[in-house]
Amino acid sequence: MTYRPFAPVMVGVTLILVSAAVTGDDSLAVASRCCPPDHAKCCAETIEKRLPLNCSLSFEDLLAASNCIQQAVNGDESLKIIRIEDVECCQVFSDDFNDESEVCLSTCVRVLRSPSIGSIKKLELIRTCRPNNKIHACFRKCQAFRRTRKDPNRKFPYLAVCNLADRLKSGELYIGPELP
Repeated sequence: MTYRPFAPVMVGVTLILVSAAVTGDDSLAVASRCCPPDHAKCCAETIEKRLPLNCSLSFEDLLAASNCIQQAVNGDESLKIIRIEDVECCQVFSDDFNDESEVCLSTCVRVLRSPSIGSIKKLELIRTCRPNNKIHACFRKCQAFRRTRKDPNRKFPYLAVCNLADRLKSGELYIGPELP
């Protein structure tokens, strides 16, 4: 039995990946379209290096620029999967006794503020922020809640939707406040 060499396939995949990458010129064009003029250079650098967007933007400009960049770099569908406004859902990772240094919380916030990272990659980074990340399912429930809520001021009902035990260390007894 002979196998076809898969080098041509690998070359094709490599060309697709390289052509899909945002170049410096492209990132400046996207930044000029999505960010205020005096912040375009900073935004372009953020896009190229896949960093969290800051650039001393106001909160409203940060949200608008982030969504615009994400849509320009990753397509319209990417905003349906995950967007910067989902940062509200990162709070499900706070007060996790299995993650006392809050790696998952900081990872979640960092990737959601990085508009040039693809949506699937963002979800993967949040899901794999630590081994056996049970709280990831709660994060996804929060996202679903955000998209269906009628009142934008209504808070995610964590205790009604998520399992509080997922935040607790296995084998430890929790009976009340810590004693001095």
